[in-house]
Amino acid sequence: MKLYVHYKSKFSSSAGFTLAEVSLAVAICVLGLMGVLAMLPQALASARDASARTQVTRIVEERLSDFRANPTFSSGNSPSYYYDINGLYQGTASRPTSHFQVIMYRVAHASAGESYNVSDSVDITVKVIWPCRSRSPIKTYDYFTTTITCYDKP
Repeated sequence: MKLYVHYKSKFSSSAGFTLAEVSLAVAICVLGLMGVLAMLPQALASARDASARTQVTRIVEERLSDFRANPTFSSGNSPSYYYDINGLYQGTASRPTSHFQVIMYRVAHASAGESYNVSDSVDITVKVIWPCRSRSPIKTYDYFTTTITCYDKP
């Protein structure tokens, strides 16, 4: 006597996904990934811009600190100062690795009723151009203005 046992597979044809369902799920995943990848270049550009602006702020603070310690140039422009992409000072002459150009403008103000004196307040405007050696017409100009007052009046 033969005994036939019918085993029912847990993977029967009634349970599972159809080709249309799988195709739709894959299409939705692909669209989502394309959206994320489309935002990646903008995110990288924003991060690079934020890093450069941080360097610009640090450079301006350094230049203003130097000026407060030793106000050496008269009214008008100072020489240009050049910095590399890491914010390291390179001198007053542009080099192939220069990335930031810093120009300081000084405007002296006499106190009310007085003539100009070294001890009076001075407006300093700092202009930072970056990237300074780019051939592209797209350059960024950042302006910072501060007033420095000296208190060593005779």
